[in-house]
Amino acid sequence: AMLQALDEIEGGYKSITDKRPFDLETFVISDSILVALSTGGQSNEGKGRGTLFFAVFCAELMTHLFQKGLPTRGAIASGDFIARSKNNRVTLAGQPIVDAHELASSLELAGCAIVPSSEAEALFGSAREFAQLYQTPIKNSPACELHLLRYCFRNFDEENSISRKKIIECFEAHKKGLNPNSLGKLNNTIH
Repeated sequence: AMLQALDEIEGGYKSITDKRPFDLETFVISDSILVALSTGGQSNEGKGRGTLFFAVFCAELMTHLFQKGLPTRGAIASGDFIARSKNNRVTLAGQPIVDAHELASSLELAGCAIVPSSEAEALFGSAREFAQLYQTPIKNSPACELHLLRYCFRNFDEENSISRKKIIECFEAHKKGLNPNSLGKLNNTIH
């Protein structure tokens, strides 16, 4: 289901990336998806369009996975990194990848947070419109204010609206059931 959802979102954005110089790549590692965008050497206008595209892509992917019953945790970080696939070998390295992984792993809700030290870069220009400051529950720590990407729910009728019932169905999908650990994330996602 995760790969199908990723293929569907990537397919929808293919026409955009073919027309613009966005170097967006996705990497799937086990049950994780790394989305990488290089904005190096771009003008402020190009960087603004790139970060907006990245934010929209990530928000749409997170929403699409959620609708398929795969509530996800994620994080966005900026900085120097290496993300490439060559000769059947994937190389991922850099502090932003570590920072994003650590923050995503600490979230006690389904959502995508912006690493605080990366807010200026990750929320550059219009990309800020796709984020919301939220009192975010964190594992083994007090909640803290973080920018979270907004879910992109559109064209929903009453049957498909995002309600507590729908969120519970997403968390229970794929025969994982609700346990005390996921129940906390579910309740935090609803609020």
